[in-house]
Amino acid sequence: MSKTRMLLIICSSMIVYLVVSSVISGTPLIEFNNSSVDQALDGKSIFGIAYRSTSPSVQHVILDHPFDVRKYKLDVEPDLNTGYIDATVTIESLSEKKGLDKILLNFVGEWNIEGVTVDGVAANWQHDGEVLSVELGKSLSEGKRFSVVISYSGIPGNYPEKYSWLGNTFSVSEGKYASTMFQPYAARYFYPCFDEPSDKADDGCEVIVTIPKDLTAVSNGLLQSSEIVGDKQVFHYRHIYPIASYLICIAIGPYVTIEDDKCGVPVIHHVYPEHKSDAEVDFAQLWKMITCFSELFGPYPFEKYGMVVINDDVGWMEHQTMTTIDKGGIAGDGRYELGYVHELSHHWWGDSVTVKDNREMWLHEGFATYCEALWHEYHSQEGCEKIAYNSRIERLIYFCFKYDILDKEQGVERFPIYLEDYDVFKMFNWRTSYYKGALLLHMLRWEIGDEDFFRGMKKYYRDNAYGNVTTSDFVEAMESVSKRELEDFFHGWLHIIGYPEYGLCSYYTRSKGELKAVVTVHQAQPGKV
Repeated sequence: MSKTRMLLIICSSMIVYLVVSSVISGTPLIEFNNSSVDQALDGKSIFGIAYRSTSPSVQHVILDHPFDVRKYKLDVEPDLNTGYIDATVTIESLSEKKGLDKILLNFVGEWNIEGVTVDGVAANWQHDGEVLSVELGKSLSEGKRFSVVISYSGIPGNYPEKYSWLGNTFSVSEGKYASTMFQPYAARYFYPCFDEPSDKADDGCEVIVTIPKDLTAVSNGLLQSSEIVGDKQVFHYRHIYPIASYLICIAIGPYVTIEDDKCGVPVIHHVYPEHKSDAEVDFAQLWKMITCFSELFGPYPFEKYGMVVINDDVGWMEHQTMTTIDKGGIAGDGRYELGYVHELSHHWWGDSVTVKDNREMWLHEGFATYCEALWHEYHSQEGCEKIAYNSRIERLIYFCFKYDILDKEQGVERFPIYLEDYDVFKMFNWRTSYYKGALLLHMLRWEIGDEDFFRGMKKYYRDNAYGNVTTSDFVEAMESVSKRELEDFFHGWLHIIGYPEYGLCSYYTRSKGELKAVVTVHQAQPGKV
């Protein structure tokens, strides 16, 4: 073993020892400023992510999918007292095989299906409460475009844990508030779709919402029209970029708007009137955040951005072009700044560049968590960039070790970043997907250097914008710019549980008037590298 490698092991072991000792004693290494992300402790978080002590085995069935969704068009009229909806969804698709005569869609619940048509002709269908099977009434050639229209009504169900870590699919309250929340697999509780991130609607989506005329509906993209019809108002939104099923969103309420275009991107926030003055303070830095990530990764990918307040405590969510936050996320003093950073950065890492398979969720959440440190570095006072960056990294290290030690003490299952199953609580686990994922990026930056790291991030984004990725795509981008083989680095941190653990033993000897230090390092976990 080289002297350099031995020195690195000793130094890293000392860091591990100090961090673990501080966690066990309950004393952090350093005093940190409060941030929204850090409220995850004790199972509480503004993002709504509970830190669960058990992880059930989950069987996740992916439907046969020989077609490519091009666009979703959703037309909804909700009852804001009961949650009952009358809806029509139009799914425009391309056949991906010769002889396609039937498609399967995820659609969960006890729905009244009034009718199904294919290219305007009534079609036969079957629904078993989980899957909607639609017979196309003809045999399609590969590449043939077709349109399926489904009219239905009912009350969206509240999904079980195996489909989401959030709350209600569709929440209504007081006859004037409503919001949807679908991540990762709950869009199927609200509309028929292929509910996997691997098939984005390439041509985007349209959302039409009919509600009482004294309220406002908000959805993805830009408002195309708003028309009063009797005592109702019809809002029509259009989003023109590829979008995954879980990122489509509707929010309804007595909104007022706050607009800003300082960064060249239309920024339109929707808040309740009583929160407007506080929101103007809290959201004042968002244009700088957009500028920050545009410079670091590439231009902001969509036609608008905005924060939308909802009246449901189900967490925050990076819905494409319209991050939703609960009303507790506005304080008027900037305390939730890192929460805003986290959700905004998802529009690069999650919304534009989307995983093919949710078991690689670290590509969303690890990246967004790391962006918190990058924001600290970007907007800190000149000369304090590394201090600001390191303070955030130290905070993430502290919590990563804290959770890992808690799991060990309580006998909770520990697992690597890269998952073998589809347990959504593992996908959105703070210790792995968020903190360890962010720290992996921090270590990679140290490993290959700043220049290659940021060149690699830009290349990875440029090559995969609006598409779907796996971890291999990220590794290839980083290897390409750094001219380094990084498979061993990624394997160790992605596929092995926990972190390298070393035992230390040291003593001093005196010989001929000289003092000699002897340090012994041994690997503490058997079979781990």
